[in-house]
Amino acid sequence: MVFGPQPRSYVEGLNKKERRLAFIVALSDRFKSGAVTVLDASDFAIAKTADFAKLLFGSAKGAKNGPSTLIVHDFGEKVGPSIIRVSRNLKKVAVTDNGALDVKDVLRYERLVFTAAAYEVLSAAFAQGEKA
Repeated sequence: MVFGPQPRSYVEGLNKKERRLAFIVALSDRFKSGAVTVLDASDFAIAKTADFAKLLFGSAKGAKNGPSTLIVHDFGEKVGPSIIRVSRNLKKVAVTDNGALDVKDVLRYERLVFTAAAYEVLSAAFAQGEKA
């Protein structure tokens, strides 16, 4: 066959309102299940990955069997690079900033850890969106 079937993409896009609603529903599900934690990173002084794993999972060995965790920091927060550095070797931990947070990220990870600054920015954005 010269002109055989071509692979097709069946991906459908979401408009902004649907994407925002899906994001709110996914976050509210994480809050209801108790899978969201707020981390006060104002005096973050952890320099070793083992200490950071102990903070997140209770022990360094618990990081291997613990839930997949997404850490969300504020885009302009100074503690962001140090969190990225100490979590780099933890396989079940990922780090992102609140500007890059998406519905897929919320659904992909079992647990979310927000820094206090990222949580304030996110809650302010949703409070502002509800008024409009």
